[in-house]
Amino acid sequence: MLERAATGFVHIGGVYVATIDRDIAAHSGGVYLVRVEDTDQSREVKGALAQFARAFEYFGIPSDEDDARGDYGPYRQSARAPIYLSYARELLRQGTAYLCFATKDELADITARQQAAKIPTGYYEPWALWRDADPAAVRAKLAEGAPYVVRFRAPGNAAGQRIHFTDAIRGELAHEANRNDTVILKSSDQSPRLPTYHFAHAGACPPSAASCPDHHRAREDSRSSYWCATADTPAWPACPPAPRWPRSAPTAARPSPRSAHPAPRSAYPAQPRT
Repeated sequence: MLERAATGFVHIGGVYVATIDRDIAAHSGGVYLVRVEDTDQSREVKGALAQFARAFEYFGIPSDEDDARGDYGPYRQSARAPIYLSYARELLRQGTAYLCFATKDELADITARQQAAKIPTGYYEPWALWRDADPAAVRAKLAEGAPYVVRFRAPGNAAGQRIHFTDAIRGELAHEANRNDTVILKSSDQSPRLPTYHFAHAGACPPSAASCPDHHRAREDSRSSYWCATADTPAWPACPPAPRWPRSAPTAARPSPRSAHPAPRSAYPAQPRT
């Protein structure tokens, strides 16, 4: 499966990864699909989606499934909002997510004080204002109509820990564990109500992600190698114990989904010309 954000046009790197995705699908008896990540609508580039279709058609790598022909659509994240909302509610019921009413000024003040103290910036305990808020205070905010986001409750012992995960290409990898209470559902005063990348991205990907079940039933997820080194990656493995929704057991025909991070084309040695 290939994910494409509508925040820009497809370039040669995107074509490169799409070609790898298509090849993996062809050689594993699978289905190649392109899912559009359009939850960050403030950054969406006009005409990007049409350019995606033209580029993939030109290079012979069109998606095998789309909204007109596919069993696990819709294939645009913004059209899947009801799915994400239902599972956000489930996380809230479990206590592994919570409502956060922190304002932009409060968040800026937290960052300023953390920088002054020369400690890692972020929204984590003891800086997470609403992590353990009194339920009465939450109800009062809801009653007055205050906007809020939904945050995932990160493990309290994450500081100083490292997470380990297996990449289909690079093997065993390790990264500093995520301590931040990541926003998974954007502000309630926005319409449509959309998830953040963290919550929506892996809705078709590995069960090690902070995501809804794999409704696209993807087996392999290939992304650019720079994701391995970003702060986003450790946010996902922190979350698997939380969701208690059922998943089908892996089988020989349908093993557990995996992630793969191909290296940039420039990372490979040049081949001698003959």
